[in-house]
Amino acid sequence: METVIKKHLDVEKIERIARENKYDKQAYKFFLSDLEKELNKELFLGFTDKSEDSIISRVVEFIREIEVFRKKGYGIEWASEYVYRSHRPEKVHALAFACQAVRGHDKSTKLENLELYARLTGRDEYFVDYFNLLLGDPEEEVVFDMPYEEEADSYSNIIKKLLAEGKSKLYAKHYALFAVNYAFPPYRCHIAGMEADMADTDKIDKGDLVSNIDKLSGYIYDNFDVYEDSLTDENANRMRKKMLDI
Repeated sequence: METVIKKHLDVEKIERIARENKYDKQAYKFFLSDLEKELNKELFLGFTDKSEDSIISRVVEFIREIEVFRKKGYGIEWASEYVYRSHRPEKVHALAFACQAVRGHDKSTKLENLELYARLTGRDEYFVDYFNLLLGDPEEEVVFDMPYEEEADSYSNIIKKLLAEGKSKLYAKHYALFAVNYAFPPYRCHIAGMEADMADTDKIDKGDLVSNIDKLSGYIYDNFDVYEDSLTDENANRMRKKMLDI
């Protein structure tokens, strides 16, 4: 237990509350960590006789909400971030922040929480795919400027619509990605889908493919009214060859 807690709060009371709430080691660790954070805030603002009860009450409620999510199967780090963000102005990004909080973990840990969320909220594999595309790389900075859940729902809906029309999964996924994440017009999304179909993402790094399809679709969009006319264009085919040779 941190010295600052021992100095300002009733340690026996804290230990009793932890026992009464039956915190396991992980919950207890978060309980103490959040007590320290709240205490430091209160000390900065001005600690009073009423501060202790207020701090403990806030943290106990926070841990209670986390435990609700843990009982559903979520990891404690994911749950903690989701609950925290859900009470802040950026609550529309709570899921994205929660996914980001576990991005440094192994792939199965990251997917378990996201797949569980999708299952419990009635989403599908394409919803999960969209978040993986945006948040899969732990080295890449995430900019929370769009409501990712809404985008993921749109991505999923577009894919299912295109699959129902007989399009391939590769076509549908790339069309949807460029429609939702890039806000491209339909014709350019169609180009992206066609090029993905020809390139076959199983053979090419996905990041490089998306980047090169972006460049190629821009060139075709600017120069051809009909996609098929680009198939005999020297510049377009040179760009395709470069994409395939990566």
